[in-house]
Amino acid sequence: MTINVDAYIANQRSLLDRLEQFAQTPEYERLLSTLQGFAADDPEPWLADWLISPAFGLGGAIPIDVAGTPTGLDLLREQLLRIVHGTYA
Repeated sequence: MTINVDAYIANQRSLLDRLEQFAQTPEYERLLSTLQGFAADDPEPWLADWLISPAFGLGGAIPIDVAGTPTGLDLLREQLLRIVHGTYA
């Protein structure tokens, strides 16, 4: 394995650890409730993936990084509502 692969794996582990902690918060539940009716089945796997992947609507920022900012949760909820309703800005 190369140094680049090691760094990638370490970064993914860090994101997953942060996601695991965030998923236990009321803020996570609020974001999840925004997606009710969005997915045919369970929207939670989609939300988990979205939270740790660069988001186009956030200028490429990783949503879980945005969640920790003062207005981050409102911004994430707004982005999710745009996705749910198909309105992108």
